Amino acid sequence: MAQYLIYTSLNLTVPTLSLMGKVRNIFAVNVGRYTKTASEQRIAFASAKSIWDEATQRLLAV
Repeated sequence: MAQYLIYTSLNLTVPTLSLMGKVRNIFAVNVGRYTKTASEQRIAFASAKSIWDEATQRLLAV
């Protein structure tokens, strides 16, 4: 039973840590204001949103 719990925990932990790393990489970039064009900002927002959507789907599937 304990082995099952550890295995299940690792199966949930590794994807969660991967998603956390992706999100951190997007939001932790230190840039000044107005350095991106509107289209670049929309692309960056869409990328961040897709990561959040993926995380939400994984959490809801648990």
